Amino acid sequence: MRIISGTHKGRRISAPKNLPVRPTTDMSKEALFNILRHKIHIHDIKMLELFAGSGNMAYEFCSRGAGSVLAVDQHYPCIAFIKKTAEELDFPIDTIKADVFKFIEKHKGKYDIIFADPPYALEEEDFLKLPEYVFKNELLSEDGILIIEHSKHTSLSSHEHFDNERRYGGTVFSFFNGPSSEEEE
Repeated sequence: MRIISGTHKGRRISAPKNLPVRPTTDMSKEALFNILRHKIHIHDIKMLELFAGSGNMAYEFCSRGAGSVLAVDQHYPCIAFIKKTAEELDFPIDTIKADVFKFIEKHKGKYDIIFADPPYALEEEDFLKLPEYVFKNELLSEDGILIIEHSKHTSLSSHEHFDNERRYGGTVFSFFNGPSSEEEE
């Protein structure tokens, strides 16, 4: 995997072969950040990465200036790899080893971006639990964005906070909008 932009642009990171991960491809990642650049200023944001795996997205956000990232994954080897890599790159990434669904069901915090990359084989109803818990627990800050990566065989458009989706080959990013500053005026 490679960091495609920012302070560590071009840096290759090799995750151990035994990690149960499927890192987001460079093409999909680049397309996602082209979309985000028109929606949010990444510098100093708070980001939550769910199903963090190798930490691929956390590194990309930090390289582009994110203020802090919390990476959550249930696999200890993934968490250990993210901690080690974050230290090596001097990135502001904290980690939590936890079942993602149990974590977001009880977690209190506010994030500008929440990125979730669950296993593609997850049932659609389980995918829909992610926005359900995020919005029920008010985890998005004002004008925050929830992004869920999934396969083209899953549709999350039935959720009330669904905004749109973008497809890149077999990868789909579904976007959900948090509370808007315009709503409060």
